[in-house]
Amino acid sequence: GISISESKLQEIGGPMPLDNCLVCWDEVEKIEEQKLLPCKHMICSDCWSGYLKASISEGKACVLAKCAYPKCPVVVPTSYFEHFLTSTENENYKKMLYKSFT
Repeated sequence: GISISESKLQEIGGPMPLDNCLVCWDEVEKIEEQKLLPCKHMICSDCWSGYLKASISEGKACVLAKCAYPKCPVVVPTSYFEHFLTSTENENYKKMLYKSFT
């Protein structure tokens, strides 16, 4: 594990609270409220990245991708694709987004 000195913890305001990703169950730092989807499901960056990459591989249906938590109906906004994917993957997403309107 990572060791942080007592003075460093005081400097940064103490340790970040941890929670578990609802997909892989790894511990993750709690995400600020404004960075969560309205459903508030806690999902780590690695799981979001893998999930969104997989949704792009399925074609233009990716523009209606739902939260990565099973059976959650909340649609993933474009900002999540921009945040969790590489620029090349984002270009593929934007192509699918464009195709969904034609």
